[in-house]
Amino acid sequence: MNRFFGILFFILSVLSGFGQSDLSSVYRFLTVPTSAYSASLGGAPIVSADSSINFIADNPALLKPKLDQQVGLNFTNLHPGVNMGMIAWGYDLKELGFVGAGLQYMNYGEMDRIDQFGNDMGTFNGGDYALIIGWSQPLMKNLRLGASVKGIYSKIDRYDALAAAFDAALTYHNPDLQLTVSLMAKNIGTQIEPYVEGEDEPLPQDYQFGVAKGLEHAPFRFSVVAHHLHDFDLLLTNNNTVTPNNTNLPPEEIETDYIRKDAEKIMRHLIFALEFIPSKRISARVGYNYYRRSTMKMIDKGGMVGFSLGASVLIKGFHIEYARASYHLAGATNHISVRTNLGRFFE
Repeated sequence: MNRFFGILFFILSVLSGFGQSDLSSVYRFLTVPTSAYSASLGGAPIVSADSSINFIADNPALLKPKLDQQVGLNFTNLHPGVNMGMIAWGYDLKELGFVGAGLQYMNYGEMDRIDQFGNDMGTFNGGDYALIIGWSQPLMKNLRLGASVKGIYSKIDRYDALAAAFDAALTYHNPDLQLTVSLMAKNIGTQIEPYVEGEDEPLPQDYQFGVAKGLEHAPFRFSVVAHHLHDFDLLLTNNNTVTPNNTNLPPEEIETDYIRKDAEKIMRHLIFALEFIPSKRISARVGYNYYRRSTMKMIDKGGMVGFSLGASVLIKGFHIEYARASYHLAGATNHISVRTNLGRFFE
C-alpha cells in the first residue's frame, strides 16, 4: 500500500510539470460518458469496484479476468438527430493479461449547409469514431496496471481528421477495506492528419486521481475523483485580445459568480458520487460534477445541472443499466447500457 502511494506521488509530481488546458481541443466526444454507469457517476468512474467491460473507455486498469467474454452495448441520445454509443468485448489471456476491444462513436446526423449569404446549399453529415484496444495485468497483490490505445477518426462534411492516443492507469483495490484508489492518464496523443493541413489541434488530455470507499455495515460506497490535474485554473477567460471584440468584454476573466476564487479553482476539479448497493442484483447511484454545473448553469438558475442519477438491475444474466444526466437547463440525456457474458450461450 505504501509503495502504491509512493508511485502515485512520483507520477503526480511529474504531471504537474507539463500539460495544457484542453478547453480548445478536438475530438471532444472522447470526454462524453459512453455507458450508463459512467454517466450516473458524473462521468469519471475510474475507482469503481464493480466489473464491467464498458470500463475500457474509462479506466483499463479496472478490466478483470471475470469479464472474460463479456459484451457491452451502450446507447445515448444527446439531442434529436445526435446520438452516441459503444460496443465492447473482453477476453482473458491468462498469464498474458486481460484484453478488450471497443468501438465508440458519435453521430451528428444530417445538418443543413448554409453559405455566408444565407443560401440553402443542401445537407451534410458528420461523425466521430474511436477504436479502443485495452489491456490490464496485475503488478502485485491488489494492484493492477492498465493501458489502452485508440485510433480516432472524424469526418464533418468534406473535412476529415485522424489521430492516435493512449490511456494508462494504476488501480489499487483492497476488498477487505472496500477501498479503491486509481491514477489515470487519458487521451495522450496527437493528430496524424488534421482537418486542415498545417493546423494541428490538441486532444482532450486529462489526468485524474480518484478514491472510493465502501462502508462496512451499510450498503453504500462513496467516491471522489479529481480531474484535469495538469491544469489548476479551470476558470473561463476571454482570450480575445482585440478590444472592442464580439463579447464587449476586455481580455480578462469572464466569470465572477463565485464566493472565493481559490476555493472555486479547487472545486472545479472534483466529481462526487454515492452508490447504494443493497444486493448484487440491484443498485442505484447519484453523481455531482461541480465543473459541469459551474460552467453550464445560468447565473440566476442552476436547476439540476451537474447532477446525474442511475440504476442497475441483473435479470437472468443481463445487466441492464440506465442513467439520466443533466448537462444544461435545456434538458437531460438518457443513457442505456446492457451487458452479458457471451460464453454462457456457447457452453
